[in-house]
Amino acid sequence: MIELALRYMFAALSFRFLSANAFLVLLATLFSNFGNYPLTIFNSVLQFLLTFALPLAFMAYLPAIVILERTSELQIHPWFAYGAPIVAVIWLAAALLFSRTKCATTRVLGTDLACTPQAEATRRV
Repeated sequence: MIELALRYMFAALSFRFLSANAFLVLLATLFSNFGNYPLTIFNSVLQFLLTFALPLAFMAYLPAIVILERTSELQIHPWFAYGAPIVAVIWLAAALLFSRTKCATTRVLGTDLACTPQAEATRRV
């Protein structure tokens, strides 16, 4: 769910930039390069970034630690690992809000309508 949220956020950048493909490729590269390894092999700064800035740890590492009952190995409080599903919901809500704001500030080409449900209702009338 977190990966969906991040991809949705990056796709919403298409409303702002002409081509957001580079952002999606960067995200996929980060997932494949850093998501395949346990968090403990990285230095502490990168662990922090992969846990809180780009939440790769919440997608695979922390849930696996909880399932394997190895929370004693964590360098953060175990409640972060148990809270991974809540973090997923928060990221998804943030992605939906982000895309809605990007859509609201975008004008449909050739018209003066924004791509919002309110603009769609106005166009039907």
